[in-house]
Amino acid sequence: MLPGHIQPFVVAPIDSVIKIDKAIPLDKAALVGCGVPTGWGSAVYAAETQIGDTVVVFGVGGVGMNAVQGAKFAGASQIVAVDPVEFKREKALDFGATHTAANAQEALDLVESITNGRLADRSIITVGVGDGKLIQGMQAVVRKGGVIVCTSLHPHFKQRSAWICSP
Repeated sequence: MLPGHIQPFVVAPIDSVIKIDKAIPLDKAALVGCGVPTGWGSAVYAAETQIGDTVVVFGVGGVGMNAVQGAKFAGASQIVAVDPVEFKREKALDFGATHTAANAQEALDLVESITNGRLADRSIITVGVGDGKLIQGMQAVVRKGGVIVCTSLHPHFKQRSAWICSP
């Protein structure tokens, strides 16, 4: 095979694949098969969101919107959606967010205010490609003993010490 040519085959474990009916558009199947369970799972299973929690979701695109929905389903009382895009912040309110912020500093100020300084119980990052500064902002909004979930890519060479994702 010459470089640059795409093969119409893939080798994968049978437990990892399902047959999709030809009538289902692949873009819809990809959303339901990837973005929805990834975002939902980040909030419900990885973060283990509890009833009454304050949850901050950084990045509310396809995966982040579903993290918002997952946090709402799990019973979070306050959900802050953080995204620089105003349209996404507005839509996040429709999906279950109770508050929005345009950036990490705005989110920190908001979370300090709505929790009386206690900070968030959970923080989830769902941006496509993150960096150390964003991780630092995400860590700043979480209380001691809180949970941080990284559901995005982070280049290993950028502020390496700042992106260790653990409570």
